[in-house]
Amino acid sequence: MIFNKLVDAFIIILFIRVVLSWIAPNSRNDFTEIIKSIIDPILEKCRVVFPIGRAGYMNLAPIIVYFGIKVIRSLVNYLVYRMF
Repeated sequence: MIFNKLVDAFIIILFIRVVLSWIAPNSRNDFTEIIKSIIDPILEKCRVVFPIGRAGYMNLAPIIVYFGIKVIRSLVNYLVYRMF
């Protein structure tokens, strides 16, 4: 299903963003800017809704987004397969 492939791609981009934040947090090139433009708006919304997402030096927003995406994927798959 196309939805699952898009979610997989989003999770990979999220993982790349997390790794980039560890390796080169202040890097500014085309690749990192594209990744940031895709992921950061969602992470910022997560940080507003769940302010505990900034526990000291550890940012928990990517973990919350990851599990949220997994829950949404499961719900969509359940609803789609239940309909057919």
